[in-house]
Amino acid sequence: MSPESISSWSDTESNYLKLPNSIVDNLMKSLDSSEFTVYLRLYRLSHGFRRSYCMVGYTSLSEACNLSSRQIRRIIPSLVSRNLIKVLEVYNEAQKQGTLYEVYSLDKMPTGKQNTIPKPYGQNVPRDTTSTIKIDDDPLKRQDHHQSEHEKRVMMIYQETTGNSWTKADSITYNKIKNIPLQAIETAIKLATERASNPPNSLAYFVKEIINTANPPKQNRTQRKKVLEKIVQQVRNSFIGSNYSISDFTFKVKEVCLRQDVGFDNDIFDEILTKKNP
Repeated sequence: MSPESISSWSDTESNYLKLPNSIVDNLMKSLDSSEFTVYLRLYRLSHGFRRSYCMVGYTSLSEACNLSSRQIRRIIPSLVSRNLIKVLEVYNEAQKQGTLYEVYSLDKMPTGKQNTIPKPYGQNVPRDTTSTIKIDDDPLKRQDHHQSEHEKRVMMIYQETTGNSWTKADSITYNKIKNIPLQAIETAIKLATERASNPPNSLAYFVKEIINTANPPKQNRTQRKKVLEKIVQQVRNSFIGSNYSISDFTFKVKEVCLRQDVGFDNDIFDEILTKKNP
């Protein structure tokens, strides 16, 4: 499907939306309200115009659904993992920006997934164990036997965060970050995904961010502690009046550090927290 064959939904003549009963009867109780809203919007932009695909950007989607961009970034991978949508291509060009989605209804899911109702929100979604490709015929599966534990963990972090599949190109790109600690890789991938205006479509998108996270600018310990103390206080002030866990607080501090190109040091961070909470 070429980009030229895809006309923007805003340029398409409006049509009525015929909604299958299965969507109302089953999906409404299986998804949380935000997930259902996003899926319904994508369904309207595709099947509402008598086609199974649509192209829309995160900003337009968040405005139409009255949700934040951060919520949209969380919801899209969830809908992908539930096999309700598929990311076909991401466009980030001057003349065309947005994500091309294939949108499925419950009776028209890909082979091996028909009549599969997603589990209610909050329950674990089982991994797909059905495939038309035998494991020995799939080069990525064959490669799995030779993957290190580090690469397997990176692959899992990447897939769960972005909703993308792991490709041969990603395996090649992995060699650039194979010696970087998993914590730095996970932090960089999650924060970069949060900030992305459109869904990243390859591991290569994250390489620079990962390397910068693992190799922050060199400063002596006193300087790093002083900078980190300011960030900790900044985050504390932003959380005043709200309930939050230590994991939420830590993630926010790491996010600010990454944005300001400041190295996050666990030992210094723990020291600051201990000082603030004797």
